[in-house]
Amino acid sequence: MTNQLKSRPEHAPQEWSEIEAFVAGVTNLSRQPQSLAEFASNAIERTVELLDAIGGCIWLANSDGQFTNVGGSLSQNEEASLLSIENKSHLQFLEQTVSLGRVATKTAIRCDGKADLDSQGLLWIAAPCRIDDQTDAVVEVLQYAGLGTDAQLGHERLLSIVGQLTEAFAQRLKAREQDASLSMRQQREAFLREIHRSVDLNETVFRVVNEGRLLIGCDRLSLAIYSRNRLRVIAISGIDVIDRNSPLVATMARLLDAVGRSRHWLRYRASTDSLPPQLQEPIESYINQSNTEAFDAVPLIRDQASDALSDATVGKPSPDCIGVLLVEHFRGGDAPGLDDRISSIATLSTPALINSLAVDSLPMLGLAKRLRRAGDWAADSRLRLVIAVAVTITVCVTLFTVPTTFYVRAKGEAVPKQRRHVFAPLDGEVVRMNFQKDHEVERGQPLIDLRNRSLELDLQRLNGDFRATEKRRLAIASARVQRTKQTDDRDQLQRNYAVDLAAEEQELSQQLESLEKQITLLQQQMNQLTIVSPLSGHLLTWDAKTLLADRPVVRGQRLLTVAKLDGEWQIEIKIPEREFGNLIQAYEIGSPLTVRCTTSDGAANAFEGALIDVSRRADVDVSGNVHSLARVSVPVRATLWLRPGMQLHCKIDCGERSVGYVWFHEIYETTRSWLAW
Repeated sequence: MTNQLKSRPEHAPQEWSEIEAFVAGVTNLSRQPQSLAEFASNAIERTVELLDAIGGCIWLANSDGQFTNVGGSLSQNEEASLLSIENKSHLQFLEQTVSLGRVATKTAIRCDGKADLDSQGLLWIAAPCRIDDQTDAVVEVLQYAGLGTDAQLGHERLLSIVGQLTEAFAQRLKAREQDASLSMRQQREAFLREIHRSVDLNETVFRVVNEGRLLIGCDRLSLAIYSRNRLRVIAISGIDVIDRNSPLVATMARLLDAVGRSRHWLRYRASTDSLPPQLQEPIESYINQSNTEAFDAVPLIRDQASDALSDATVGKPSPDCIGVLLVEHFRGGDAPGLDDRISSIATLSTPALINSLAVDSLPMLGLAKRLRRAGDWAADSRLRLVIAVAVTITVCVTLFTVPTTFYVRAKGEAVPKQRRHVFAPLDGEVVRMNFQKDHEVERGQPLIDLRNRSLELDLQRLNGDFRATEKRRLAIASARVQRTKQTDDRDQLQRNYAVDLAAEEQELSQQLESLEKQITLLQQQMNQLTIVSPLSGHLLTWDAKTLLADRPVVRGQRLLTVAKLDGEWQIEIKIPEREFGNLIQAYEIGSPLTVRCTTSDGAANAFEGALIDVSRRADVDVSGNVHSLARVSVPVRATLWLRPGMQLHCKIDCGERSVGYVWFHEIYETTRSWLAW
């Protein structure tokens, strides 16, 4: 290292263009909005690079003489001790530079008090500058001592320029901070004017959350207020109407109620490990319902200086806590000055909310507001009366004279015209299903095999009886033949016995005929246990195998539905009882009624059909609503996207009626039915 320093040539003078570019770059850097540490680091790195120095630092010195490094650049780690304030010689050099108030140079000395290498190897060059009334700054580089006189003077002047630019940046930074402080003060004053503009509680809380969100810079600001010892979420920024039954609002109320009882500021930053157990469960429930990554829950206390809780308020809402402010961040949540802005909003909002709550609790407040509005409206009673009468007459004439289309609205269901239900012919048990889900079937194709154990037993019993009777009849026939050969005509007793055998044989033949018919009937019933498709088409029953597998069925039970999807379709609609009179009146005129049908599945499919049939019979559905059925034809183009069972919204064109009747006929008919009773 000694030989390298001794043999190092004197630095060549920098080109003026390079120096001018450096000064312009640092000047531009000093005008950019950044912190002092960022500017110092960038400036000293450029300075060290331009001067080809070993390293450099920018130090801040307060009024007590303490130095703080705000930016440094050192290319060789083994020389770091020469730029450390632990080095007493270096510290004395910095203090001397500040006291002199001008550029200073000194041979670098190590911590052991010896000059580096041959005492002429390295050199400290420093330039002081003023940051503010209490703080000075020192721009310093560690340079090789082999510089010429002109080069060293150039380096000193360059460091002086960097010091001046650092001082200019500090002044601009202070001006920006003052502007930011003034802007924040103006925003707070504007916020204070906004929230105190009205004492109406709804207007106040709306302004608190919406104006406060902009001032804090959060993603969502919510406010909950205690009313009769119960916390209610009454305002969320960006939302006009709050659904208190929603899971998000319910879990928010639980969380804020727990914070209100504790009366302590709650900070959540993606972890609940350091929080008390009574807060962990409400926090986790709320985080699962929202997209919040971080939030602050701030109790609004009447007396902000009092934080003590009496024994009577432990575990209960404190009378000093009027509500809780929830500040949420969907991304991040640790912006500079966030706590100060939140605290400011909470402090400014509390008096406005207290005043609004006091006014809102006044008795007969709602009646007083209505009377005041009525009084304002009646200030010029004569003109307002004339206008009101004219408007009323115009509206009445319009309602009774202007015609418009009268629609009867009902819900419908799309069904294929060729559709058959498959029922169980007998009691039995499903043992086999010969189809697949949404399967195409042919007419006469076996679908389900049933088993009826009772029929099987009866069939076995009848077959057994048939075989036994047949054997007995054959035995009697054989005995008759033998008796006929052996019987003497003069033996009267033997002849009588033969007659008895013939009669018994005849009786057994009749029994065999009866048993054969019974067996045939049972066999036909057994054949009915194999259920076949009544027509060719698609199987519509969803997941029929799961529904019917190994299940007992009873006679008449509907098992499957088969329909021909590529044929004609129709819409079955249910006409409400209150609209049936208007519909049947228009239907009996003779001209076909047009029906516009739209799907209820979110698709923009619609078509027009004709009303082809209306039932005069009233039916009652499972909900107890009375309706009448009607059928609507379907055009061919609509069959391409219709599905069995698809729900449709239908509007039946029943001609033209007056606007008043179309709008208010239900009220008229309801009133007339009340008067009839």
